[in-house]
Amino acid sequence: MNITPELARIHAHICGDGYVNVFITKRAPGSLISHPRKNIYYNDWIMAYCNKSRILIDEFQNDLDKCFNKRGLYSPKKYEVRAKGSKKIILNLKLNKKNSKNWIIPNFIFRSSNKIIKNWLRAFFDDEATVDTKKRAIFVTSINRKGLFQVFKLLKKLKIKSKINGPYLKAWRLCIRSKNVIKYHDKISFLHPEKLEKIKIIKMGREGFS
Repeated sequence: MNITPELARIHAHICGDGYVNVFITKRAPGSLISHPRKNIYYNDWIMAYCNKSRILIDEFQNDLDKCFNKRGLYSPKKYEVRAKGSKKIILNLKLNKKNSKNWIIPNFIFRSSNKIIKNWLRAFFDDEATVDTKKRAIFVTSINRKGLFQVFKLLKKLKIKSKINGPYLKAWRLCIRSKNVIKYHDKISFLHPEKLEKIKIIKMGREGFS
């Protein structure tokens, strides 16, 4: 499998604001006429990504198209891109049965170049991070302590210091503070417009960092 920035972003988005599921679906009557089957039901593997930022939705669709020749169907009411028939993608990206508690960053991301790591982190933080201009910090809160520690290790590979605190009501919080917020912006930053604007505000006041 060729590990590209697009592939890294797809994986990160599913870990962030995405989900995978398997639905039992009834075959269309027309398909049964042309190809008779004993079992009229089949498992449809779904991969979906939800975000109110159309910029991120468009990027996810374009990444799917480039990596797998699949764009997925966009629902504006749900702010969701849903890609049916994604069994091979889900298994190759090690996302089978992924949920908020058990997502992991696979070894093929850790073994990749800094460019791949940066793209994974940028997509994940676009979904999961909160940028606090008053505290001049970036926070990521998750009930998945193991996954959050993996994020910590990826940041460390880029020489960006962070800290994990908690638990707070069964959730943990990764914090990036002080000059490391500027490092994050310079090396990774955001595509999400609101978060990008907030981190720029923090950078403008960088003289106040210790």
